[in-house]
Amino acid sequence: MKNNHIYIISQNNNKKEELKKNINGLKIEFLGNNAEVILEEPIANFKNSTITLGDNSKFFIKSSHYEVSGIYMLLGYGCICEIGHNFSVAGNTCILANSENNLKIKIGDDCMFATNVILRASDVHKIIDLKNGKRINSGQYIEIGNHCWLAMNTTILKNVKIEDDCVIAAGSIVTKDCLQKHTIIGGVPAKVIKKNVTWER
Repeated sequence: MKNNHIYIISQNNNKKEELKKNINGLKIEFLGNNAEVILEEPIANFKNSTITLGDNSKFFIKSSHYEVSGIYMLLGYGCICEIGHNFSVAGNTCILANSENNLKIKIGDDCMFATNVILRASDVHKIIDLKNGKRINSGQYIEIGNHCWLAMNTTILKNVKIEDDCVIAAGSIVTKDCLQKHTIIGGVPAKVIKKNVTWER
């Protein structure tokens, strides 16, 4: 394994400084080559968290004044995860983009994840159409807007975009886009259940 890097972006001068060791509370595992982790100061208060990166993958998280606890992330070949400012996680959150090349997960600013949240951009195992031998469950992007609250036990599946200022109700499974701001989305599968709302920490 070679050419893997962990960088800190300074709060003052925006310059990168390369680290040779993990951040407290965050274990970084490189499984291949040419992967990159970029953390912007002030760095989130990580606890019991692990990021695993394959070849040519990238993880970038902007500054946060909050705790990111119990996050597990697996990024496969060429996959990217970008997280905005003031991200927080209460615990036991899983972010997966690991069975196909060049998948992307993007999380906006000021997002709050409760416990047992799953973002799954790929299904990991292949489902094959016997008629033509082609895979029918390819991975797709996930995009979470700014100021979104994902309540406990929620799952966001592939090919989903959630607009700014949304709440995903506890126990929901989101299988399609929610392109309306200021909404509560809930159920299995999730749908809009209330409009014209906002939320506060």
